[in-house]
Amino acid sequence: MSTVFSGGTNTTVDESKNPFGKIFKTEKQATIAALAAVCLIATIAYSSVLFNWFVGDDFVHLAWLKDAVKNPELILRNFHSSWLDGTTTKFYRPLISVFMVTDYLISGTNGISFHLTNLFFLLASSILLYFIVREFQNDSTERTSFWFPLMASGLFALYPLHPEAVSWITGRVDDIVTTFFLASLWCYMRWRKKRGTIILPIIFMVLGLLSKEMALTIPATFLLYELCIAYDWKKFPGISAIINMIKPTVPFWLLLVAYFGVRRWALGTFVGGYDDDLLFISNWNNFIGGWLHGLRMLFVPVNRTLMGDHNGFTIGWEVVMISMAALGLFNCLRNRGLIRCLAFFLIWTAFCLAPVYKIFAIADDMQGSRLAFLATVPITAGLALAFANGGTKQIWLVNFKRLLFIAVWFLAAALLHFNNAPWAQAGQQANAIRAGLVELYNQFPGDPQVMLVGLPDEIHGAYVCRNAVAGMTMKPQFIRDVSNCLMVNKFEPILPFGFLKESISLHRDAIKVARWNPATLKFDPVTVPKPEDLKTNGTTQWSGSDLRRVAYGAGETKIIDVANGGIALQTENPRARPTMLIKPSNLPSFNTDFLQITLSGLKTHGPVKHSGADLVFTNDLLPETDFRNRVHTDLKLEDKEQAILFPLRALPDFAMGGNVHAFRILFPESSDVTIKSIALIPAQQLMPIIDFEKSDYLGTKGFMHLGKDKPECKITYDVRGVKDAQSIIFEITKTNLLFSSQNTEEASTVVNPAAQLKGTGPVGSVTLERKNFNGLGLYEGRAWAIDRNGTRIGLAGDHIVIAVDS
Repeated sequence: MSTVFSGGTNTTVDESKNPFGKIFKTEKQATIAALAAVCLIATIAYSSVLFNWFVGDDFVHLAWLKDAVKNPELILRNFHSSWLDGTTTKFYRPLISVFMVTDYLISGTNGISFHLTNLFFLLASSILLYFIVREFQNDSTERTSFWFPLMASGLFALYPLHPEAVSWITGRVDDIVTTFFLASLWCYMRWRKKRGTIILPIIFMVLGLLSKEMALTIPATFLLYELCIAYDWKKFPGISAIINMIKPTVPFWLLLVAYFGVRRWALGTFVGGYDDDLLFISNWNNFIGGWLHGLRMLFVPVNRTLMGDHNGFTIGWEVVMISMAALGLFNCLRNRGLIRCLAFFLIWTAFCLAPVYKIFAIADDMQGSRLAFLATVPITAGLALAFANGGTKQIWLVNFKRLLFIAVWFLAAALLHFNNAPWAQAGQQANAIRAGLVELYNQFPGDPQVMLVGLPDEIHGAYVCRNAVAGMTMKPQFIRDVSNCLMVNKFEPILPFGFLKESISLHRDAIKVARWNPATLKFDPVTVPKPEDLKTNGTTQWSGSDLRRVAYGAGETKIIDVANGGIALQTENPRARPTMLIKPSNLPSFNTDFLQITLSGLKTHGPVKHSGADLVFTNDLLPETDFRNRVHTDLKLEDKEQAILFPLRALPDFAMGGNVHAFRILFPESSDVTIKSIALIPAQQLMPIIDFEKSDYLGTKGFMHLGKDKPECKITYDVRGVKDAQSIIFEITKTNLLFSSQNTEEASTVVNPAAQLKGTGPVGSVTLERKNFNGLGLYEGRAWAIDRNGTRIGLAGDHIVIAVDS
């Protein structure tokens, strides 16, 4: 039986009131047609990304696939060790590699097969969701609606949050595990109703667990089904009823225990992940803020780098979401059986987010949205309650539902199209970069040291070159195997660029540096300054009347001379941030380590939204002002003299960008700022200089390897250039965690205090030993200058990377 919008009683599909009645004679025919329409519309919505392209981590898989098809043991190894032999992360996802190999055998280095596989799993999940929601409805109420499960299926297929999981090949881990999760739930429901075997839900749960850790919550979801849907709730469940709910799920809990045993055997740990720690949160403010913003993006999945909160599509989406939520609650009040469905969907959403609670965050550009892919299943099903049968016969409400149904599908498809556009652009840009690399390497033989700058990390949240260059420059997707090609940019937090900066200049004749030109789609050569050009006599400073030579007002900001020889920044608009342009002449970016601005006064006269100061640079590489190139520093909101520092040394896009065009400095709104001086300060005056054996660019590139074959390594240091410095403290991060910022004045929250080392004297050495590290993986280390009292002074030094291999 199926009902439609009109009327509060059930009507069969062949009755005149059913819109399908004149075309389809049975509900089965109507269901097939409706699901075919869902699949067709979803395929059209994703058509812009169905072409041959790879981006980001896809190239990591291509590099592995090349060897895996020749040596099948690599595939089997994923079943008894960390995924893709990872040492810095510990994931157990062997089935994903099986699907990758299958696609590779079908189409090789042509990405179309990979993208079609991702789309197939999305459509499979959408179809499974239709049947699950229909079954929930039939179990919960006698008043049913054809449109409730159809909306759940269609909204999930078109949900705008999904491109990172569906359009990006590597994002398939969430796409695939969702299909197996839903298949397991569907088969479990059929088994409980004596229409299937327990073998199928077990098989699909195993496939889910072999795909991603999100399947951990399958037994809990089964128990939730028993509680909310299967139990008839004519009376409050007693002990015997609760036991009867638990009994059918016991085999799945035992399977979960077995999975953790396999996981412990394969990974050496139950937890794994990025830091192998279930509870550690490095910054609680960022954690809570990330969750709140992520939840907002989950329900309003709009790429805010493409359209803002006041865009018509954004507002339209918010209106239909609120309308669906309100109408769904109305239907639940009118049809009390639906409350069981609502309760199930709400709790299931929490279950879906629980496995990613530590890393859940969705940026404005949709990065990280794949983590919520599974959670969109109960969310879309819950929203679809708006089209359940609430038993009302008012014609205006029937018509409103029809209009809302059309509006939801239209807006979902439109926003999905907009959110997919960056991925299509990323694929096209990645293909152009690959062609540019071929052209570049055709200019010289062999495998010389090559450094690439200016490559896009992402385009509006769609990954392009992140973790990609090593795979891009490898046969068969490249003309020859290359191992000495390195991309440097600010989005590569591991590479110790600041530490390597001087050695890049020292070996300039042995390193080919090329800059990606997005306008010509070619690589242009970059000239690195000679070592003798880097030597300076110390600080370069502008003060008094000299400030007028380099400092200018920007936008609504006026510069006024003050009596003490400084300058004042003033703006009549209290909402505008006082902004100063600094335009030094003929200043090579490579020579600039730190910019210091000394304020003699800062007066606020209203609410302040941006409490710190921001620097945005422009140079030959980045000639246009782009706030993604922002460097932030904290600022004390008090009318006293203070010096603020902007660290530029470790920013590859700045250092390798040719000559400086300008520094744009933005101060807090509603403030009057008085500038006393501007200075360029070399690194040795603010932080320790460290070194270790063979650590330069032609050596290990700042990577230190420790293990059984090399149990220790000596690091030399020199802090004689730092005023009042007597020695150093060398700090090390916890396993696979990175310093959140470079050359900072703030202490890090990811440091392992037990691994801290202390130097003796202003010049000397400290020795890192394998026993200082808890386990295998990557660590970062850096030195701080300390005074005679052991207090940290200056800035954190350049970091190095310690790889503990054995």
